[in-house]
Amino acid sequence: MDPAALAAARAELTEASHTPESAAAASSLGALTLREGLCVQVLREGPIENEPSTVGALHRHLDVQGLVPAGRHHEIYLVPSHSAPPSGLRTILRQPLRRLGR
Repeated sequence: MDPAALAAARAELTEASHTPESAAAASSLGALTLREGLCVQVLREGPIENEPSTVGALHRHLDVQGLVPAGRHHEIYLVPSHSAPPSGLRTILRQPLRRLGR
């Protein structure tokens, strides 16, 4: 993300904040580049409360395929929680993998 886009996102979130805590969180927004290499991912649709079962299914899939996780999974929110009902949320769960033969 280029610096101007990041600054614009910070400003927009700060302006939309309803509490001092959310304004502070918006001002600390940053960009992170992940260079994770090989990974497995799954699209999860629905309430956040269902996420643990999706993560469990993802790890069972890894076990069946003989794949080994490398660190923790991370999430990409395609639909922000404040913009849709719980049933309309969409999140990609991505699990980096250890390279085979290492």
